[in-house]
Amino acid sequence: MKLYEARYRGGILALNNWRLFKVSGSDCDAYIQNHVTNDLSCCKINFAQLNARLDRVGKVQSYFYVGKKEDFYIIIVPEDMAESTLKELEKFIIMEDVSISAMETPQVYFSISSKESEISAEDQKKDNNFLFVDYYGEEGVLFWGEFYTKLFFKFKELIPSSVDSQMKVISGWAGLERSLVCGKIINETILNELAISYSKGCFLGQETVSKIQNNRGASYYPVIVKVHNKNLLSDIQIYKNKNFNVSDRKAGILISSTTFEEDTLILVNLYREFRIEGRQIKIIFSDGFCLEGVVTFLPFFKDKSLKDKADAIYFKGLQLFQVGKEESALEKLKTCLDLFPLHADALESIGVIFGRQGHYEKAINYMDRLLEIDKDSVMAHTNKSLYFMKLGKIEEAEEEKSQAAVKSFAYYGREAKKKKEKEDIEKQELENLKKKEDMFLQVLSIDENDVLANFGLGETYFKKKQLQKALTHLKKVLSINSGHSMAYLVLGKVYEGLGQLKEAEDIYVQGVEVASKKGEMKPANEMQARLSKIN
Repeated sequence: MKLYEARYRGGILALNNWRLFKVSGSDCDAYIQNHVTNDLSCCKINFAQLNARLDRVGKVQSYFYVGKKEDFYIIIVPEDMAESTLKELEKFIIMEDVSISAMETPQVYFSISSKESEISAEDQKKDNNFLFVDYYGEEGVLFWGEFYTKLFFKFKELIPSSVDSQMKVISGWAGLERSLVCGKIINETILNELAISYSKGCFLGQETVSKIQNNRGASYYPVIVKVHNKNLLSDIQIYKNKNFNVSDRKAGILISSTTFEEDTLILVNLYREFRIEGRQIKIIFSDGFCLEGVVTFLPFFKDKSLKDKADAIYFKGLQLFQVGKEESALEKLKTCLDLFPLHADALESIGVIFGRQGHYEKAINYMDRLLEIDKDSVMAHTNKSLYFMKLGKIEEAEEEKSQAAVKSFAYYGREAKKKKEKEDIEKQELENLKKKEDMFLQVLSIDENDVLANFGLGETYFKKKQLQKALTHLKKVLSINSGHSMAYLVLGKVYEGLGQLKEAEDIYVQGVEVASKKGEMKPANEMQARLSKIN
């Protein structure tokens, strides 16, 4: 089994050396919520969230899953953090009705790309040993015990350790080894994205980590550096946990590495200045060994959800259909529906292919399935009318044609309403822009070199599509303040709008350098993204 098969067709990972604890009692909801970093009020029954325990200055003590059941919680924690986690959670129980007890700890597994429908309501009543979670950046099911082990292994096979290792690096979980994560500020780990809610309220260490988050973010944070040479892995592995430089300054530490397709992927903790997605960097170790690669943000795979994966397979099926490979297209589209049965476009496409092949009854069946999830689908009725006509069922064809006409009128009515609402919003925006324009012009009549007013007027003219006027004021800003990150960004957009891509490229290159040195990562990343598109 390869990585692609594991992610899209599903497979089972063995989570070795994890322990389970049950938290029960009438006060367990409030107690757990107050002592973990994530917001359990957002967690549904039979689902689990990744959480952490921090010390008072925001350093990670441990991390674990908290799963919600009907009247209790399950904590699933790595073996080497289990005792410290249990001790931390128990020491705050004073008057609360809360009990934490060790559960029998069988082998825990994770089934990738599994969904709620795979566990029937009847099966859930038989056995409670499962939770829906995200693990390694993938949606699936954690399960343990004899019942679900038999159930899932009927359909899926165990993922080999080589693929497990790949996924661990690519997802960033390689950075969650106890020796790497415990004692580190949570902002500098992927737990900051996976295991913390900054809106839930107080938890131990919250004040410190919120200040870091709301200021410039962590100085160092995990990213993938993609090196276009898969034959470097053996050379790179000796540099695990070694520091490296970029542009003659300390830039980070190498955590782990793997290969994917034709690339070597390196998981590193990278300094803020160089942490710009799509940026080419040259990593140099103390002995002179160097690598050139492209910074890629985690998650490396952007199609985490079942819907995302289904979309990716759907588009591959569509491409096959467009070049006339109908049987291969059908195979892909059916795989898409296996992952996400409510995929309307896949249902319609399969129906159309069957219709082209003369399998009209099958085609009608898929159009009926489409109408079950999209009752307003005009194309479903239009296609059914055609297929009934081909079958000689004139009365049914006329009925479907009538339904298509009715729903077409309703569709155009909704579209007209949306258009009117959009026009009203645009009119209001133009009125607001005119007020801003007048205000900035008034300031500039007093001081023509006012940076704030020149930038505000340049941005306003850009939004009004008065690009030459915008150009004048944004250039003025940079002539006065060459460190104005947002002026580079908006000026680059103006050049793009004027079709002057070389000028846009030059401005973005300068802007990325300026913004990254100032730690202004949002404009830096947007400029790098636009620069990559131009290139």
